Amino acid sequence: MAELVQLPGGPNPAEPVPRSAVAGFDLARYVGLAAELAENAEPRVAVLTRAGLDEMRWFEIEKTWLLRLATAALQGDIALLQEHEAALAAAQAERTAAKPLLSMEEYARIHAAIEGGADPSRALAAADLSPTSFARSHRAWTVKLASDTELAASFRAMVERFRCEGAGRVGE
Repeated sequence: MAELVQLPGGPNPAEPVPRSAVAGFDLARYVGLAAELAENAEPRVAVLTRAGLDEMRWFEIEKTWLLRLATAALQGDIALLQEHEAALAAAQAERTAAKPLLSMEEYARIHAAIEGGADPSRALAAADLSPTSFARSHRAWTVKLASDTELAASFRAMVERFRCEGAGRVGE
């Protein structure tokens, strides 16, 4: 087995990767804040301030966790990576449980545009929506539509109407 090289600033690869909190941020709290920042739903400085952080402190926390994850991957220790994946899924589910960012009509319009062949990034830009925010609405609407057949039928009819009206060309 080849000797593992320590990543600059990272933990010693010959030892188990630490899982202790970094400046009060355990893995779940770190992932939750990272998910919130990725959504870009409000100014970054507001999110960090609410968490009691400034940009430099957040950078140190994020760097430490990313180096830990990278070192675990190099070690072939998938347990920390699985913990990260589970924490991310939980953070996304918690954020998705909140009201979707888009109304059903807005979601259907974007859905029709993408189904109609529009470039997804252009369709989202035309709706002034980040990919992360769209993914959040997509997850929320997928859950709602899967559990309500009448709502799902109404959604499909709305998508078809928008496609026929040419809304599918939005963002092309």
